[in-house]
Amino acid sequence: MDIVLRRNDVREAEPRWRFVMRRIGLWLTLWSERRTLATLDRRMLSDIGLTADDAALEASRTMWDVPRNREVPRVNDGLF
Repeated sequence: MDIVLRRNDVREAEPRWRFVMRRIGLWLTLWSERRTLATLDRRMLSDIGLTADDAALEASRTMWDVPRNREVPRVNDGLF
């Protein structure tokens, strides 16, 4: 049995610079979101289901401390 691959079936590796730029973009987004979270009052936090302690803990994380569900996948990881 022969396996035939068409051009669209083969994924090329993502250039390293593009991955780095997407990662930096994610870090800046997280930094901005955490700064905004730190400014919310208790009423606003309760509206989104967070306590002041939860918000303070999240806001104190560094921008490169990326939650697993927000990680930037590489194109050649087969996730796209």
